Parts: sequence; structure tokens; C-alpha cells
Amino acid sequence: GRGPNTGTGVCAATTSGYGDASRGGAGHGGPGGAASAGGGTAGIKYGSPLAPTLLGSGGAGGPNGGETGGAGGGKVRLDVGGTLFVDGAIKANGNAPPVDQAAGGGSGGAVYITTGTLDTTSGTGAVVQANGGNAYSHGGAGGGGRVAVYYNTLASDGTNFALTNITSTKGAKGTFGANGEPGSTFILDRKTDDGAGSVRVITGLDLVNGADFARTNITLDSGSIIVCDAQTTLNFTATGNFTDNGSTFNCTAAITTANITATDTLTTTGVNWDFTNTATVNLSAATWTSSGTNTIDVTKTGSAMDWNVTNALTLNNLTYTGSTPGTSAPTGGLLSMDNAIAVSLVNTD
Repeated sequence: GRGPNTGTGVCAATTSGYGDASRGGAGHGGPGGAASAGGGTAGIKYGSPLAPTLLGSGGAGGPNGGETGGAGGGKVRLDVGGTLFVDGAIKANGNAPPVDQAAGGGSGGAVYITTGTLDTTSGTGAVVQANGGNAYSHGGAGGGGRVAVYYNTLASDGTNFALTNITSTKGAKGTFGANGEPGSTFILDRKTDDGAGSVRVITGLDLVNGADFARTNITLDSGSIIVCDAQTTLNFTATGNFTDNGSTFNCTAAITTANITATDTLTTTGVNWDFTNTATVNLSAATWTSSGTNTIDVTKTGSAMDWNVTNALTLNNLTYTGSTPGTSAPTGGLLSMDNAIAVSLVNTD
């Protein structure tokens, strides 16, 4: 496989998220899938979730010769001063290998859109995609690419574009290999990102080190995958409301402090938050409402979690798992609360 040099953007062998061994799937917004045979490993993720500009990468070929990996997706950049009508498909998808070849899938490419108004005249078949390529047999599938869409107005004339049509899904594995991982979908109701506005995440988002993830409102769609890079301090902050409709947090990289903040209301509906390598997780909200089945794991030895919730709290169908105390952190294993509020536990462990 081949992938883009992250400095020049030009594709070459053994760069970026290429399928880096026999039959391995390529990565981009999400890692590729590992192959089940031939030593194939997963391609890594790369690029920016907020301003995607890099091509997808190719999946690895097979070890026997003549087995060609799927190509990576291309890139699309649209900057529209007025209205962007999306009546068809805007795609930068990765490809699958030729049918029945035991090779890796290509990763999704990049779609970067800024527009005054986002609209469609039909809505039928109107999609924006940077999906990963599938794989066959022992091959690993491609990871999803990266999509960022910025708009001032979402047309409200009854034919507005459905934001759920913006995807960077993972490629599907063959009979024996592994799936890729979803890519990133960062959608903001501002054509120019001024640090405000409402963020919507359809497929997934990686919280990369040093990026600014503070906006007015944040909504995570059901099934979206949130990945945390290693960093000292992670701030995922809504100065208004933070609504999680059923995401999975795969925060397994080393983080010293993670701050999940909603100045107004935090809503969790069927979430799975996995902080397995974070020393301290701070959750802050004026009001926290929960429904569905929710799990929160803060399980690194010696880690702790703090809840700064102002109003009365009812926890529905929540399972919280803390850490063991450890030997050096005096607060290790503790779940602490900052305010003397009424707490009701409904089917909560």
C-alpha cells in the first residue's frame, strides 16, 4: 500500500496509514483492520479531524503476489460563499481489493466543506462520504477517512440536507480479517470556526493532542466512536449543552487529566465511556440527565473521578466501575462529588 506524506501530501510507499504489512487494511481517520494471516498489521490514523486535507491510503497486497490492496479515497475541498445544494453523492471512499483477493482495504479520503447555506432540492441519495474500503478473505478492512463540514445555515424549507448522511464509516472485514475503525465527522454550524457554535459528530471523532474542542453545544450521535490521543490535559467542553446519544469513548491512550464539561446540561443516553489509562476524570455540569443503559469505566490503577454537578441528580441504568487504589495516588480509587445534592439511583450499580 501507499499513503500520503503528511508534509507534502504526495503519496509514496511506506508513509502515513498505508496497509503496512501483508494484507493489512489502511488507516486515515481511523486505524485499518489487521489481517488474520501473513503477518498483516493495521495501518495507523493520521491527519486533522478539523481541517482534513490528505488523501486516503492503500491497503496492503497479499504475500503470494498478484493480490492487490484496495486504493485509498481521494479528497474534496468545497468553499461556497452562498448555498451548497447537495443533490447527489460527494464521495472520497476507500476501495476494496479486487473480488476474492486476500488483501487489505483502502482507507477513506478527505471531504472538507465550508458553505454559507447547506441544502438539497431532493434529499434522495444526497450523501457526503469518506468511508473505508471493505476486505475479503484474510484481509484487513480500511479505516474511515475524515469529513469536516462548516455551514452558517441549514436550510429549513422542508428539503434540508440530513446531517446523518455525512459519514466516514469503517470498512467491513472479510471472513477472517478485522474491521477497520470509523473515521472523523466534525460538523459545525459556522462557516468560519470562531470557537463557538454547535458541533455534531455522526460517525466519530478523535480528540487529538493540542486541538481545541470547546464549543457552545456538542452532540454525539448514537454509535459514534470517540478516540482520545495521549496527552496531559484533555478538555472536551460545551459552554452550553453536551448531549451524548450513545457514543463509545475509546480513551485507552495515556491521559493525565480528562475534563468533560457542560456548563448547562449533560445528557447521556446509552453511552459507553472507557477511560482505562487516565489518571483523573473530571465531569462537570449544572444538570446531568441519563437514560438507556450507560457504562463509565475509570479503571487505571490509582485513578480517580470527580463529579461537579450542581442540581439534583437521578442516575438511570448506569454502571460505574472505578479503579483499585494503587500505591502512590492518595485519591486513587475514589469517586468524589463537589456539591451536597440529592442523588437518586435507579437500576444503578
